[in-house]
Amino acid sequence: MASEVSPFLGAVRSLLASTKSGEVSLAEFEPRFLRLHSEMPLSTPEPSAKAIEDLFWVVEAFVVDPAIRTTSDPDERMLLARIDNCLSQLAR
Repeated sequence: MASEVSPFLGAVRSLLASTKSGEVSLAEFEPRFLRLHSEMPLSTPEPSAKAIEDLFWVVEAFVVDPAIRTTSDPDERMLLARIDNCLSQLAR
């Protein structure tokens, strides 16, 4: 069971850290995170699953192109803050 979750959480942590450091752009992050989210094992520990799910809703609302973004959509700064928050929660 843990062997199933560990690679998944490792992949999520790696993507979050790479995005936070600027190695992965937010445009690249979005589809990669959504793909990972869709593969989340049911056995993912509740605190980790909640952190990932909370980030999912911000990613879903994020619009990459600022020209078509509304004031209610999260911007880059907000998305990066939520990525940082999720990364912190997954480190616990």
